[in-house]
Amino acid sequence: MKNAILKFWILLAMCASSFALVSCNGDGGKDDVIPADKTVTDVSIKYFIDLADSYYKYFDIKVDYLSEDGEISSKYVTENWEYSFSANYEATPENIIFKVVATPKVELPTIEEDANYDCTAKVYVIQTGYTKEGVENENFGYSGSYKTNGYKSYNDWTKYTSKEHILLNYNRPKGPANPVE
Repeated sequence: MKNAILKFWILLAMCASSFALVSCNGDGGKDDVIPADKTVTDVSIKYFIDLADSYYKYFDIKVDYLSEDGEISSKYVTENWEYSFSANYEATPENIIFKVVATPKVELPTIEEDANYDCTAKVYVIQTGYTKEGVENENFGYSGSYKTNGYKSYNDWTKYTSKEHILLNYNRPKGPANPVE
């Protein structure tokens, strides 16, 4: 029994001394800890459009966006669309543009009186910043979105298709290289 108690105290003493060594960090000051560099060196931009088929049937969907080459590009989309790219922070233009406009078609298809029209829409843009180690800086960037769900009746859809709709008009600066936490 004495042997077991002695072994217990020796083991306890060894554990205590190892904890003392682990917790020692030089002079005990905070200066010994080097904070991670969270400066953003690369930017990722993602655009996304997911519209109900009724949008594509009754509207021309025009997209203006900042492209990978740093220019503002325009295109008409006839189906759901996604585009993303990454670039060096310094090479990324100061403003990120993403504008989505639904213009009624010149020759509007017939709107059925007894139908309901799906007006579900998800449109978004996200800026993400990464450090030189490839770690995402959660304090970087901005985002923009437009989201709606539901259906419109004959009368509501007739009104809705009578004019142009800006689904998203995003024009924001790129996030700062060294965002505040």
